[in-house]
Parts: sequence; C-alpha cells; structure tokens
Amino acid sequence: MKNYPLKENSSTGCANESNVSFDQSSPDNPKNGSEVSPIVTAAKGGGLSLIGATAGALLAIILQVLISRFYGPKYYGIFVTCLIVCNVLQNISALGLHKAGMRFLSIGHEMSSYKMILDVFKTVSYVPFLFGVIIAVVLYAMSSFISVTCFHNPEMVAMLKLFSIALPFFALFQVTAELSRGFKTTKYTVIIENLFFPFSQIAAFIALQVLGHNYLSAGYAFLFAVIVCSFSMLMTVRNQVRNFIGPSQFHQLMARYSISTMNWKPILAYSLPLTPFGLLFICGSSMDILMLNILGSSAGVGEYAAAARWIIFFSFIVGSLNNIFGPLIAGKLGVNKMEDVRILNGAATRWMLFMTLPIAVFLMLSRDPMMLIFGEKFLQDGPTVLLILGFGSIFIALSGTGGLLFVLGGHQFAELGMLIFLVILNILLNLLLIPLYGIIGAAFSTITSNMVVILFRILLIYRYFKIHPFSSNLVFPVVTFLILAIGGLIVQSTLQTSNTLNLLLGAGSSVLVLLSIIFTGFDDNDRDLFILFRNKVTNRQVSNIKTSAVT
Repeated sequence: MKNYPLKENSSTGCANESNVSFDQSSPDNPKNGSEVSPIVTAAKGGGLSLIGATAGALLAIILQVLISRFYGPKYYGIFVTCLIVCNVLQNISALGLHKAGMRFLSIGHEMSSYKMILDVFKTVSYVPFLFGVIIAVVLYAMSSFISVTCFHNPEMVAMLKLFSIALPFFALFQVTAELSRGFKTTKYTVIIENLFFPFSQIAAFIALQVLGHNYLSAGYAFLFAVIVCSFSMLMTVRNQVRNFIGPSQFHQLMARYSISTMNWKPILAYSLPLTPFGLLFICGSSMDILMLNILGSSAGVGEYAAAARWIIFFSFIVGSLNNIFGPLIAGKLGVNKMEDVRILNGAATRWMLFMTLPIAVFLMLSRDPMMLIFGEKFLQDGPTVLLILGFGSIFIALSGTGGLLFVLGGHQFAELGMLIFLVILNILLNLLLIPLYGIIGAAFSTITSNMVVILFRILLIYRYFKIHPFSSNLVFPVVTFLILAIGGLIVQSTLQTSNTLNLLLGAGSSVLVLLSIIFTGFDDNDRDLFILFRNKVTNRQVSNIKTSAVT
C-alpha cells in the first residue's frame, strides 16, 4: 500500500486518492490462493454501524413523538424547521471537513505520521467551530427576518435563536464524529452520535417538562445535548490520537507544535470543493419542509414532518450501507477492479432494497395508526403523505451507491449537476403543487424529483462505468411488494378497516415480503453477507468464514 504525503495535488481524482485511506481489504490470502470476496470484507465491521443507526433512528422518533404529543403540529413544525436550518448551516460551517478530515487522518494513520495526525486534529477541531461562531452570530441577528419575513411565523424567533447558539457546537460534533471513523472504528461514533445524543435530548426534554417549561424546552434540550456531545466527541477523538501516538509523546507534540500552514492549506483545499455536495444533498432532502414554511403553515409543516420522520429509517439504511460499502468501492476504483465494484454496487443496492421493502409496505398499510402515535391532530393529511413517501422510498433504495460512484470515480461534477437539478426541480414542483394540494403536493414533489434524478443517475452510471444495480434476484420480492401493497390498499378502501386491522395487515404483508426476500432474493454472496452480519451481532467469530470471489 502506497504512502501519500499530506501535501498533494487536491485536483487528483478521488478514486486515485482513496486507496490509501479506504481500501480495507484483508492483505492475507487463504491458503488455497483464492481472494477474500469484497462482500465478506464489507460485512466485517458493518454490523455495529447498522445497529447503531437503527437504534438512533428509534430514539430520534421517540423524542419527536414526545414533542408532538406535548405541543401539537404547530410547535413541532417550528422545531423541525429550526433543526433543518441549523443542519444546513452547520454543513457550511464544516467547510467539507467531514470527509476531508477523515481522509487525511487515515493517511496519517497509515503513514504513522504523528505530526500529520495532530495537524488534522487541530484543523478539524478549530476551523468548523470558529467558522460556526461567525455564522451563528449572523443567524442570531437575522432570526427575526427569517422567521417573520421568510417563514411568516413570529413564534419561531426564540427557537431559531436557541439553534443559532447550538450551531458551532453542532458543526464541531458532526466533524469530530466523522474524524473518529478515520481510526478504522465506528464504535465511539455509534455510542455518542447514534445513542447518547438522542438519549440526552430525551432526558433533558422530559426534565424541562417536569419543571414546567414551554415549547422552547425542545430547543433547550437540543442545545444541552449538542454541547455535551460535541465536547464528548472531541475528547474521544483526542484520546484516540493520544493512544495512537503514545501519551508522553502526544503531550510533548501538543505543547511543541502549532498548526502548520503547510498542512492545513491542503486539507482545506481538498475539503472546500466538497462543501456544495453536502449542502445540496441536505437542501434537496429538506426542500419540501422549507417550501411548506414559505407557502403553508407551521401546523402543516408539523404534520408533514411527522410523516417524513418515519421515512428516516430509509435514510439511515442507505447511509449506513454507504458507510459500509463506500470505502471498499473507493479502494476498488483506485486499483481499477471494476468487477469488484460491480459486485459491491449490486450487493449494496440489493441490501438497501431488501431492508426497505418490508418496512415500506408496513408503513404504507399501517399509515393511520403510525401517524396516530404523534397525535390525533396529525391524521388530516399525514397518512396520505406517509403513503406517498413510503412508495417513493423504493426509488431511493434503488439508487444504491450511485452518488458515491460518481464522486469516488472522478465524475464529481456529474453528481454535482444532478444535485443542483434535484433542488431546482423540487423547488419548481413545490411552487406548483403546494398551493393546489398542500402537504400532499409537497410529498408528490419530493418523490417525483427524486425518481427523475435517481433514474437519470442509474443511466449515467451505466454509461460511465458499464454497471447497473439490477438483477433477477430483485424481481420476485419487488413483485410481491407491489401485489401486497396494492391489494392491501384496495382492501382498506373497500372495507374501511380499523386501525388494529391495518396494523395486522401491514405486519403480515411485511412478513410475506421478508419471506420472499429470504427464499428468492439472496444469491450466494448475499447469504454469506447475512451470515457475517448475524455473527457480528451475536459476537461470533467471523475470521474463519471465507467465500470465493463471484464469477
């Protein structure tokens, strides 16, 4: 494995850069000379990330159910809107250091360059926080203008000011969480980001409710949790750096050296071009709620956001599997092993789809009782929105690792163009449909823009890489899903079924879809991957499980 100096040409293709920090293939070959399958490599270490993401999604839903139950759609909508604004601005504050910090830390880790690791740690610790403070001051000063003039909601001002205070800590938290993964482990990120962060919000919110606070308690809970978790994550990464370097040498180097200009410049030169990708992705996924604030009411925003909250499971599935497969795809692209890229991309798409289909059919058929969890005020149009977004989640799963393939394969501008097109199309459709159909129009705008861009992305992937995510293993599970979903909707419409029967219908359909996946969806590599994930969860040894490369 080559060693790359930190001071390198930032314009080098991502695929060529990534083979140092991302290729995690085992160097050891089996005695019979056969290579370990990239699918097996993907499974090792992936189980914890997936479990943590799922647990984090559940805790996040519990928190938002509590907020909606206490304060209803209007104030829940205010909270979600302020959270989105904070998330967009923290992405700007980070200046692309989410991925750049992890990349350069991985290079320093491979080269055992203590000075480089310290430079990366200090840059990532200081820059996002300081830049976040500047943006936070601007947001605090403009909170009245944004709330009243843009979103037509004076009650949002106080909540937005709380989130402006949280902004620099949120940026620091997100960047250091990514940096921790540069040490080839997701353990600390899962514990702090996926588990402790939402749990501390829940605890703080409940405590403030007991003390008799108003709807701003949701904002105070977020502020408390993000401050505690940002410093916890920062100290965790500091300990990871110290343990890698050695305690005595770490303290000597920290006292002796300041940040080297020669080293932080290439870090920022690499990170700054990445900023638009994250910003456009967040804007594209949040444009529906932002447009509803401009064209609708806070109550409508809250009802829509509650339905969209259930769809977060699909985002966690896609994100977790991208975290698992993305580094491996980067490594294989770097050494031009396109057959392995095809195998990994196909496996990632199948698993995204296989994990999405049972959840989607359950949410579509159990939409009324699932929305009732948030409260009766969420039942006006919320179930219809959940039905539409649940169907649209299938296309998100079909996109697989498409976005990563473009970025890692040297076609960053193609992906950037598609993200820009997604945002523009989403805005235009929202302007057309929200005045006519309200939050249902926003849901149609979201899935339509996503479907168009995802299908276009699949076509471009085939053009550039000559690979596609489809296989015969997908046919029977998808057909089963469609039959059960359409049939269930017809039954519900005809018989006017109760919430209890809807839950049973959704659960039964989910089980049938899952069985169709187990018996017809898996190929040999998928079965090995399933076994390895299962063994990882149950703490069994996976080191002796080998598989032949796919032919």
